[in-house]
Amino acid sequence: IDFYFPIMTVLQFVFYMGWMKVIEDVINPFGEDDDDFETNALIDRNITMGMMMVDQGYDRPPEVRRDPFWEGTHPLYSEETSRIPNHIQHGSVSQVNTERDTPRQTQSEPMIYRLILTPLK
Repeated sequence: IDFYFPIMTVLQFVFYMGWMKVIEDVINPFGEDDDDFETNALIDRNITMGMMMVDQGYDRPPEVRRDPFWEGTHPLYSEETSRIPNHIQHGSVSQVNTERDTPRQTQSEPMIYRLILTPLK
């Protein structure tokens, strides 16, 4: 088959060309090609416009208008629901009673020494 159509050579060519396209993008990771947007100019313009908006609005706050919530707020819960006790979630060991006077059994020697001194069978 390779005499009629060079399969391996075509595969090598396809893979090499594919990797070349990847390398083209890796060479300019920040997009400084001719066909990319000029992002620095866009950012500079937006910062300039934002600063101009702030500078021109200095000492001229907008007028205060009444909105639907001007008169007051209503509580989220009624008086009836405020009387219902809350069932607060408790952790799994919140009811454990530990006494400080209870003597604890301690090891006379650390575990590592017992492992070292124990003969293998």
